[in-house]
Amino acid sequence: MPPKILYKTLPILLKSRRLTVLLEAAPSKTIADLKQEALSALTSSVVNVNGELDVPEVHSIDDFEICREVKERRIPTGKFETLGGSILVKDTAVAYETLIIRFRENGRLMPAEYTAPPILADEDEPEPELSTSKGKRKALPE
Repeated sequence: MPPKILYKTLPILLKSRRLTVLLEAAPSKTIADLKQEALSALTSSVVNVNGELDVPEVHSIDDFEICREVKERRIPTGKFETLGGSILVKDTAVAYETLIIRFRENGRLMPAEYTAPPILADEDEPEPELSTSKGKRKALPE
């Protein structure tokens, strides 16, 4: 088995319903540091320019939480756990793991609106049609 790759910085994907924020985090960073970086990204001028993304406005790190999907035997359960601010990134996330942003509305956490992208290709793709012609002849035995 090949040795496990040790990253100096972990690429972390933070997703909400229609927005993905890519952050790089050193393994020694805390979730609170990630929340500060996410706040900076969520309050930037490029987010929700035309109102297309439907992202709630955030003003402080108390307006949202970073969560991780609970998995049983590597299978997602559809439930999410909130990550505490003092937890280290290396203890909670792996490279390219998707963490979920849950926004607060009137102090209450809104439900997570996240669906994982399908692993298999779309089923509506048309299959190539089989030709009815016989094609080439069989090779003659030598």
